[in-house]
Amino acid sequence: MGAVIGLGLISGVAAISLIGPHPLGLGTNAVTPKKAVVPLPARHRLCVRQPTIPGGADVVRLAATSLDLDIRPITVEIRRSGRVLGSGTSEPGRPGWIDVPLSSPTDGRPGEIACVSSPGEPQIWLFGQQVRGGGLATPKGRVNFAMTFQGAEPSNFLDWARVIFRRYGYGQIGAFGSWTLLAAGLLFLAAAGLALWLVARGPRTRPRPREPRFGRVGALAARMPLAAWLCALVAALNATAWSLVVPAFGGGDESDHVAYVQHLAETGAPPSGRTAPAYSEEERNLLKGLENHRVSLRVDDRPFTSRSDHDRLERLASMGGDRTGAGGSSNATNNPPLYYAVEAVAYRLTAWTSLFNRLHAMRFVSALLAGLTVMLVFLFLRELLPRVPWAWSAGSLTVAFLPLFGAISGTVKDDNLAYAAAAGLLLALVLSFKRGLDTRRGFVIGALTAVGVLSRIAVLGLLPGIAVGLLLIVHRTTPERRREAIRGVIAAAATLAAPVLVYMLLNTTVWDRGLLTGHPGGHRLGNPPASAAGTNVHTISGWFDYVWQFYLPSLPGMHPHFPNYQLRHVWFEPFVGMLGYRQFELPSVVFTVAFGVYVVVAALALRELRVRRAAVRARLGELATYLLMLVGLLLLLHTIGYVVRLGQTGDFSSIFEQVRYLFPLLGLYAGLIALAARGAGPALGRGTGVLLVALAISAGMAAQLITVWRFYG
Repeated sequence: MGAVIGLGLISGVAAISLIGPHPLGLGTNAVTPKKAVVPLPARHRLCVRQPTIPGGADVVRLAATSLDLDIRPITVEIRRSGRVLGSGTSEPGRPGWIDVPLSSPTDGRPGEIACVSSPGEPQIWLFGQQVRGGGLATPKGRVNFAMTFQGAEPSNFLDWARVIFRRYGYGQIGAFGSWTLLAAGLLFLAAAGLALWLVARGPRTRPRPREPRFGRVGALAARMPLAAWLCALVAALNATAWSLVVPAFGGGDESDHVAYVQHLAETGAPPSGRTAPAYSEEERNLLKGLENHRVSLRVDDRPFTSRSDHDRLERLASMGGDRTGAGGSSNATNNPPLYYAVEAVAYRLTAWTSLFNRLHAMRFVSALLAGLTVMLVFLFLRELLPRVPWAWSAGSLTVAFLPLFGAISGTVKDDNLAYAAAAGLLLALVLSFKRGLDTRRGFVIGALTAVGVLSRIAVLGLLPGIAVGLLLIVHRTTPERRREAIRGVIAAAATLAAPVLVYMLLNTTVWDRGLLTGHPGGHRLGNPPASAAGTNVHTISGWFDYVWQFYLPSLPGMHPHFPNYQLRHVWFEPFVGMLGYRQFELPSVVFTVAFGVYVVVAALALRELRVRRAAVRARLGELATYLLMLVGLLLLLHTIGYVVRLGQTGDFSSIFEQVRYLFPLLGLYAGLIALAARGAGPALGRGTGVLLVALAISAGMAAQLITVWRFYG
């Protein structure tokens, strides 16, 4: 029954996403909609010059608001040399984006936009922003209108799909083309089908005996259940699909991460971060061909709508150029080099081909790391919840299809190795709690922690919880084995400290970087600026107010910091389905439905904990360790967030914390899902697990479809 309901959910999401004609985005006028009051008097025409209007546009979408709740009709004219080329009037609407259909499509040549209020309308207020050069002179300064342009809706879904595939192909070069998007869809369908079959079937309680090969490594692989390998395969297939869907350099700061890999691979050293170009000449040419600045900064812009766009991309990409780069400052400079060193292997193995192909080779490495992460999560659940094997698949597969995890796993981003290392760390800790701590396990814990820290500095936030966990293990060890456990703690500490100290030494003596990050002169937070209330000062009480209001209502005497509820705005909604640094997201109804689903999940998990309270009491120290790891990571993130937000704006309206920073503890989320499935009871448990996996697949599919629409629709 759970499988049937799950398939119905997935089919419903696909139908809602695909059926019916969809408007095609053509581009924007490069203005970000920001509130700036611009009066538009009745019967008064206000014109703004535009350098380019996309050809074939038959709808102009104008950002607008007003003094009341309604926007009266707005007339838009496309004019050239005083002659009206096309015009239209909007229907009355609410503040936001107002659609104005044009009487005739645009021809793609430079023109002039005229916005006219309807007869009898006293005034409206348009969104705009302060700009230099041409614009509308008002008492508030020179303001340009924020507009996007849309083409005619195809008559049916097949026409719309053909346009999407054609545009996708225009953004590919070399062996990649329109067929690659079809391959991405097939990979996702294969991953989804395998996941549903696997969670419905469940892993075998006893793995088939195999002849061990290749020594200890072969024996270890033979002991792992087939389901662990299949879960890893599902995650890798899904991440590979994401790597084909997201355009080149379309991941968050991906151009910066690729520049880091390239500099490390070409010079043997990470970028110093001194003031210098961050990108090589080769990468700059490819980014120019991809018009990456338009794609990354403006959600409604579409750089590949015609064959000439593809010809421009091929021409600029073929120019190549110097590969070394100057190692300048970027958003990736401060990161440790371990993940980039792994990616540099893929870079060097494909050095004979274009940077576009090298990028996809590096993305495939990230997809393999996603598979490794999910496999380690599966093994963690096997040790954490040993009695219900099907729950291991349910928990790990929900991780595999998380929209944000998939999107990150399909791009070049340092988080990927940190996630795998942290998942392995959770596995090593649960094994140490169950079987005791010795030198070998201590070495593994220290090594995995070092890999995490040398991949992403934020993993340092896990250290307090790890330290408490190791001390608890020593405390509960019998006297005759306590000395061995202490040696395990020493091995963990030494294995962590040695590579980190070597990295710090290389940073300061060889690579001309800071102690743990890039050069302080290249990429730093800087001194906090002065605000209206005076100089922003970091205080303990201010930090406490910041953390308190992040999760709870403001107390009397506290100065309100945030414009919205941060727990929902920063943690929950991006976790469910906000992508591209919050630039595009799933429909708002999804977040409401997801909230209800997670309430049920939490209730079922609490029920299972209550039923198994005797086992919970026996493992309180272990559970406290995981909780302290989460708390330590949150406190580190909030401490940095407090300093950064206060330094940037003084009013905390910007956002530093991102939910991906919590993904090193994805194993705990998988444990919550597995507990909820078990909490449904013996009769409904497996069906609940199938349903939860189906919901995860539906969210992942919707996220990929909306990503396709965002970049190519």
